[in-house]
Amino acid sequence: MSGSTAYNSYIGSTDIVAGIASLTIDGEVMDVITATYSPADITIETLYGLNGIQGLSGKPRAGFISAQVRDHGNLSVATICAKRSSTVVLETAAGKTVSGTGMWFAGDPSEVEVAEGVFNVRFEGPNVNEVLTRSV
Repeated sequence: MSGSTAYNSYIGSTDIVAGIASLTIDGEVMDVITATYSPADITIETLYGLNGIQGLSGKPRAGFISAQVRDHGNLSVATICAKRSSTVVLETAAGKTVSGTGMWFAGDPSEVEVAEGVFNVRFEGPNVNEVLTRSV
């Protein structure tokens, strides 16, 4: 991938808090355009009744790591969309390492936007961890 590791020395630096990230899927480095994640494993909803708010409901949910990545000739989009039980690691400029194991590609198969050579990936799983790698 072009330039994917050129900025890794800035990840977790004390001056930069946003904008630079690295992403690997099963050890394969991706060229990241945008990325989002959620380590949350429960969805909380308010329960309403005719006499007012009656409490909370908690339902399990999968954590996720998603990104828009750049397509390259040596990258198989079909292979990425077929992945199950994968390890996905996102490192952010804010000094966080977000990783998931046993993750699967979720959602519709990716569509590649050819003019810019980009496509979206979303991996979900039961074990998404957010680790602070920068000391405060």
